[in-house]
Amino acid sequence: MAKPTLALIPASQGPLVYSVLPSDGSGDFSFSRGSSATRINSQGLIENVASGQSRLDYPLIDGVVNGCPSLLLEPERTNLVTYSEDFSNASWAKAASTITSNIITSPDGTLNASLFQSNVTDGYMYPPSSILSSAANGTFTYSIYAKEGNTSSFTILMTGGANYVGNFNLTTVVATTSSANTTVDISNVGNGWYRCSLIASLVPSSAYSELQIGRISSGSNLYLFGAQLEEGSYATSYIPNYGTIAGVTRSAETANGSGDATTFSDSEGVLMAEISGFKNDSNYRTISVSDGTSANRVNIWIWNDGRLRTDLTSASVQQAGVFLNYDITSSTKIALKYKLNDFSVWVNGIEVYTFSISNTPISLNNISFYEGSVLYPFYGKTKQIQYFKTALTDS
Repeated sequence: MAKPTLALIPASQGPLVYSVLPSDGSGDFSFSRGSSATRINSQGLIENVASGQSRLDYPLIDGVVNGCPSLLLEPERTNLVTYSEDFSNASWAKAASTITSNIITSPDGTLNASLFQSNVTDGYMYPPSSILSSAANGTFTYSIYAKEGNTSSFTILMTGGANYVGNFNLTTVVATTSSANTTVDISNVGNGWYRCSLIASLVPSSAYSELQIGRISSGSNLYLFGAQLEEGSYATSYIPNYGTIAGVTRSAETANGSGDATTFSDSEGVLMAEISGFKNDSNYRTISVSDGTSANRVNIWIWNDGRLRTDLTSASVQQAGVFLNYDITSSTKIALKYKLNDFSVWVNGIEVYTFSISNTPISLNNISFYEGSVLYPFYGKTKQIQYFKTALTDS
């Protein structure tokens, strides 16, 4: 049976992204992130990871860890909520509502979640309006972790040129909205906790901008933790903010430079990756075997419209390329086989595309989580990457 010359199966965190093969370390990826970040650990809890250390993120299915971890790579994001966990802080205005701090265990496994109670119908709380009115126009995601108290339903609202409202039910695990330019999301993060997100394309207004959480009936209560407002079209990993007015930023991550010229073959080979992406955010995201430029490369893309794409380029001339319609948020195995007059694409073990190519790439010497020279960094989750120096048989 053919053996890969390079195999990444994420199993440990550190200053590098460690490959299983080659065993001499030449297959390890250089890694960079200039800040701390969080992940979901093997117990299903939010855990902090130090600056410069790669992250292994464990999958949660119905709130329970199920399966092997993935390498998590994310773009830069800033949590604009000044006190993301301390809702008792005066920066959070309480409209006919009260907060009791440190009353229940939060999704990070410590006793630091709060009880929110409405004293009249439609009581709510909100952070300073300035964090939204001072932000640039665009798409924002407002999220919070919530757990049922004596009620299971609540509302998240953003204002900025209009009202953007999301309604969340923690019993039925259903999120709804009737607001234009608005989407909602609810996900089970375990132990009765759900991360609830409101995503809206808004025009912040200094005259009237607000970020409400609550709108529940008089005497009703629920537990809350980890509020996050970030510019972008989906909620990224939690970024704690313990009082930084300008917001706390998680730096973008890069992983590159795995392998050398002896690892790869110009004449034939197979690149396989098992990956999942985040919801479409209009950016190109790439995993590439290349010569360090865009002139010679074998690429797996998540395109800017959310489709998968694969292509091969030799001496700056594209030899093959195809778009694939798959759900990028689900883990998918993609394999590219290349050889003179023989290029094929396989998805989850099924051949979906073939093409006869007249040239193969030359001087291949690395694999990176971006395209060619540093363009289009890949953000998503990677369960494995394998590279073979031979064009494997179909079986």
